[in-house]
This record gives sequence, C-alpha cells and structure tokens, in this order.
Amino acid sequence: MADGGAPAADGKLDVVAAENFYGDVARQICGDAVAVASIMSNPDQDPHLFETTAGVVKQITDPQIAILNGADYDAWMDKLLKASPMPGRTAIIVADLVGKKAGDNPCCSQLFRGGGYLVPLRRRFSASHA
Repeated sequence: MADGGAPAADGKLDVVAAENFYGDVARQICGDAVAVASIMSNPDQDPHLFETTAGVVKQITDPQIAILNGADYDAWMDKLLKASPMPGRTAIIVADLVGKKAGDNPCCSQLFRGGGYLVPLRRRFSASHA
C-alpha cells in the first residue's frame, strides 16, 4: 500500500474492502489497475465477532478507497476509518447506496447475497476512481 493515499509505487489504485466480496467487485471493475486488500476473506467469518489487530489497522490507513457494508454489519471498519482519517480517501458504504440501515429487513448482512448492491456499487466505485 502506498503512503498518504497516493497511488501505489506500481501505479495501482489501492483499495481496502471490509469483506472479500466487495474486494472482488473492485477487482472485476479495475482488473490489474487495482491492488485490493480484503480484511475478511473467509465467508464463514462473522463480522459481528471480528476483532481488529495492528495488522488490520495498518491495512486501512493508506488506501484511496475503502468499501464496507455499513448498517452495523461491519461496524469495526467504520470505527477504524473514523479513527484514522485520511484526506482524499473515499469510503463507499454499500448499505447507504441501496438505502438500507441497521435493523432493516432483510438484514443488511444479506445485501451481498441478493446481488442488488452490484449496480450501485459498480457505479459508485467507477465514479470514485475515474
């Protein structure tokens, strides 16, 4: 990852995704032009029980774009981003893109399973790195 939100030394756009499925979307959009770090890469991992480490904190400090579910699904990521603000970093909160909030039914933790987030996320991500 590059320092200060600048492009990585290899010229790639640095992206951090709270969950691997959002990181996969970034890779699909940008291909080789993006370096993606997905914090939670195991789909069986419960984000409500996730505990941050120094390594996780380091991963979120430099990327130009951060993608998270929001709606209290990955509240730890929101807290980390607020604790380490970076000028110019774009935070893409998928729940906001589709008008969901904590407590909505179906639960926001199911956003990625239905696929309804894909078009708004692709649009927002594409606009963020254009």
